Amino acid sequence: VASLLVGGARVEQNHTLTFVYYDPDFLQIRSLSPTGGPRDGNTEVVLEMLDNRLLLDLGGLLCRFTFDVTLTHGGTPSTASMMVNASIESNMYGERRTIRCYTPASPLMTVSSRIGVVEAALDITLNGIDFSGEPARFEYYSPHTFAHHAILPWGGPAHGGTVVHVIGTGLRALGEARCRFEDIGRLNMRIEVRATVVNETHALC
Repeated sequence: VASLLVGGARVEQNHTLTFVYYDPDFLQIRSLSPTGGPRDGNTEVVLEMLDNRLLLDLGGLLCRFTFDVTLTHGGTPSTASMMVNASIESNMYGERRTIRCYTPASPLMTVSSRIGVVEAALDITLNGIDFSGEPARFEYYSPHTFAHHAILPWGGPAHGGTVVHVIGTGLRALGEARCRFEDIGRLNMRIEVRATVVNETHALC
């Protein structure tokens, strides 16, 4: 309970205000999905926290993305941070489970086009002031460095189950990799299945 003091004297009010204390050691990101996305942002990121009791909005629930911008400042060590709104998501029983936010565009657009991938440190604040401990890592990639060139085989039985080899460049496992099959039977259908990234040039689905 918080009270208002003016000139050292307590101001009487007909209601009380609540201030929540929490243990910062438990404000930790357990996992995030996906772990990367395109450099122009707008990727939905789902975060699981170490303690679901800290899925709270205490006046400023935000995700903060911090970039190492040394390469754009003549070699002088420097960072840039961008904050975006976050929301708490519950399951069908009303139990709070995850935090969701959307990535901002990377301020290192030109750098990522040269080196392919740029890392950002991701942390959380419940009140807009105090941030979580060890940050998670989110990778931004340039769409120009990611491509698929061929698949083998080119077909299989209608009931599915055929293992398809995808040959490409810049393939990375940034969370749950998936293959998408579209226009099945000319019915404008779209089906996604899980994929396994073997290396930067080979995936299976």
